[in-house]
Amino acid sequence: VASLSTTTAGAGGAGGGITFGAAGSTYTDITLIAGTGGAGGAATGGTGVGGVGGIGGVIALSAQTGNVAGNISLTGGAGGNGADGITGTTGGAGGAGGTVAYTLVGDVAGTIALDEGAAGSAGGGAGEAGAAGAAGTVLMTLTGTVTGDVTAASDDEGAITVAGTSVFSGNVGTATNQIRLLTGSASTTITKNLYADTMTFGSQALVLNGTTAQIVGGALAG
Repeated sequence: VASLSTTTAGAGGAGGGITFGAAGSTYTDITLIAGTGGAGGAATGGTGVGGVGGIGGVIALSAQTGNVAGNISLTGGAGGNGADGITGTTGGAGGAGGTVAYTLVGDVAGTIALDEGAAGSAGGGAGEAGAAGAAGTVLMTLTGTVTGDVTAASDDEGAITVAGTSVFSGNVGTATNQIRLLTGSASTTITKNLYADTMTFGSQALVLNGTTAQIVGGALAG
C-alpha cells in the first residue's frame, strides 16, 4: 500500500500593488487603502500543510510635492484568516494585509487619519490551525505643516517619520488612541498635545510650542 507523504501546498499569489513615482501638484484629498491578505489554503488528504494566503496589495508612493487642501486617510489592509486544520493536517496561514507608504513634501490643510486595519483570525479544527495574517502597517513621511489633528483608528496604529522641518498645529494622537511611532530626523514642532507609543528624535529638536499647557504621552528616546 502506497503511503502519502507530507506535502505543502503552494502559497497564494500576492494582490496587485500600486506604485506611483514622484509628482508635483496640489491635491484635494488623499485616500489610500491597501489590499486585504488572502485566506490560508486548506490541507486535505489526511496529511500536509495548506498554502499561505497571498499578501494584500501594497501601496507605495514616491515623494509627492505639493499641498493637500483637504484631508489624508491611509488604511492598511486587513490580515487574511488562517484555514482550519483537519486531523493530521495544518491549515494554511492567512496572508498579511497590504502596507501603505506615503511621502508628502508639502502642507496639509485638514487632518491625517492612520488606520492599520485588523489582523485576521486563526483557523480552528481538529488539526493544527492556520495562523492569522498580520494587519498591514501604515507609514507617512512628512516635510511640511499639518493644520488639523493626526488620529489613529485605535491605540498604537500608524507611523509618521518627519524627514524635513515640520509643524503639527493640531493634536497628534489622543490619550486613548496613540499613534504607534513618531520619528524625527528634522526639527518637529508640536503646538497641541502629543500621544505616541514610541517617539525617537536623536539629535533633532522636538519643539513644544503651545500657548497653553501641553501633554506628551508615550516613550521618548533620543
